[in-house]
Parts: sequence; C-alpha cells; structure tokens
Amino acid sequence: MPPVLRRQVFFLSSVFAFVRGYHMGRGSRRFIVFVVSAFLTVILMSACLNAQQQQSPLGKIIGDIRVAKGDFPPTPILVTLELHGSAIESVYSDGQGRFGFYSLYANQYRVSIDDEAYQAVSENITVYPDVDPMNFVQFVLIPREDRKKPDPLQKRVAGSNPYLVDTAEYYRRFPKKTVKEFEKGVNAEKQDKAEEAIEHYRKALGYSPDFYPADNNLGSAYLSRQQFADARSQFEAAIKANQNDPEAHFNLANVMLLTKRYDEATVEIEEGLKRQPVSAFGQFLRGTLYSHTARPDLAEKSLLMALDLDPRMPQVYLQLVNLYLAYLKAFPDSQFSRKARELLKRLQGETSASANPH
Repeated sequence: MPPVLRRQVFFLSSVFAFVRGYHMGRGSRRFIVFVVSAFLTVILMSACLNAQQQQSPLGKIIGDIRVAKGDFPPTPILVTLELHGSAIESVYSDGQGRFGFYSLYANQYRVSIDDEAYQAVSENITVYPDVDPMNFVQFVLIPREDRKKPDPLQKRVAGSNPYLVDTAEYYRRFPKKTVKEFEKGVNAEKQDKAEEAIEHYRKALGYSPDFYPADNNLGSAYLSRQQFADARSQFEAAIKANQNDPEAHFNLANVMLLTKRYDEATVEIEEGLKRQPVSAFGQFLRGTLYSHTARPDLAEKSLLMALDLDPRMPQVYLQLVNLYLAYLKAFPDSQFSRKARELLKRLQGETSASANPH
C-alpha cells in the first residue's frame, strides 16, 4: 500500500475510534483518558509512518550506450538526469558505454544525452522501487550529419544486395591477395556466376580465415542455393570474427526464418538492430518474423519502417501484399477491410513498378 494511502487509513481509523470513544465515554473520566490515549496513538502512528517512509526502498537507473554500428563510444559520454525539467545529476559513461544513477526516490525522471558529435537523445523513466528497483535504458547514438564521415564499407545502391560493398577500406585491414580474391567473388556474384563467386570467397578465407566479409558473402551464396547448414556455419563464423557486424546477425536471422526457427531468429534480428537500428533489411526481417508469428500489427509497422528506409526493396512490398491478403482472407468484413484493399491495390502497383524499373 502506498505511504499516502496508509496515512489516510490510519488517520480515518483514529478519527473513527475517537468518535466512538466520545459517544461511549462522554461526561466521564474515561473520556479524558481516552482523548489523551487517542492523541498519543495518532502521534505514535504518525512517527512510525514517517520512519517507514524514510526507510522506503530506493531505485536506480542503469544505462548502456552504443553508437549506430554497435561499437562502444570512443570517448566518455556525458549523461544527464532530470527531474521536473531541471538537471539534478550528470555522469560520464565508462569505457564500455555504461552509466548509472542511484538512490532515486519514486518519481518520473528524464535521462538525456546532448553530445556535439551525436544527435540528441532522451527517454523518460518512471522509477517505482516498490515494484522494481532496477530500471534499464539503452541509447544508440547516431552521428550528426555535419560530422559524419563517409564509410566506404556502407556504400551501395538502394535496394541492392547490402553485402556487395566498396572494398577500399579492406586493403588497410587485410592482405592484398585476400581482398583481391574477395573482389573477384563480388564481381562474379554481380554477373550471376555463383560457382565462381563461391570459389573466390573460399580462397579469400583460405588466405585470411578471419576475413568476415567473405564469410558473409559465402554464406549468402550458400543461402541462395538453400544450403542452410553451410550458410549458417559461415554467418556464425562471421559473427565470431567480428562481434560488431550487424550484417552477419541479419543473415543468420534470415536462415533461422527460412528454417522456421523463430526464437533463434528473434535473437539474431534484435542483435543486428542493436548494432544498426536504421537497417531496412533488419526491419524487413523483423516484419517477416512478426508475420510468421501471428502479430500482424507489429509486422505492418516494421515493414513500413523498412520501406521508409529503402523504398526500392521489392521484397518489402511483397511481404506487405502477403500480409494484407492474409488479413482480408481472415477478416473480409472487418471495419479495416476497405483500407486494407486500398493499400493492397496500391502496393500491388508499386510492386510491379519496383520489379520492372525504367
């Protein structure tokens, strides 16, 4: 029972006892004794309640910070705790992006980060120690556009294979012969020469077993041939070689979806999105997962988000079409059926357009 409610109950009980005693002992010595006892009881109860309130449990807010690709922040980040619009405490994150605020009374707080290198973020946290003293918050920081340096590993055409990347950066990390074999594999894949691409990726891994981009691409080649076990092994190897690689998590999630291992798919999708929240492919996989696990509202939300991030992903349109078709089949007379039919008609037209670009 909340402290305020307990005080009200005790007060009303005391008043009731007082009134009852007044009528029972009116005009007698017992009334005087009762009045003194009643007031002493009220004072004692009030003192007990105040002591109990002072000993009420305190809560804490524990936080975790990552940058857009899942790495730890390169420098400490200042985090501010606000109450009623005013800053009450500030701390710096540690080397692994962790921070905490402790000894907090029940209330609604605001945790915010306003760093010149990243877009400002904040979140409201309600601390209620009687229910749960621990409150966790995670921030994913996105570099400000005016400070963001181009990443050669992320250059690609919208709607294309997200794993066919510019290899310029790889030359600074791995032996030339490794990268050259990888480039040959990428070129072969672009020309639909799957066998040739696989051979080049294998050679690249033979030179450098920890060259995770080749693991990713080789796994994708196996996946296109429905060699699910081989694909899974390559994606797991990519994750082992580079824990911060979101693509490997998304690829592995795709394998799990295709083999109907939805619990494992959920883990990999969330791991990927933790490292790259603005991934169209990641949101597409999440929407597909929700479609397969009978959560159409969440599926629609994720698929539309994927579409916003990359309007030229034809598989997103197809998944939305399937989602609305399934809805209309299950609920043909629903109040939302008309809207679903309109969206379906528009999506089918856009699907045809995306499949046959001019």
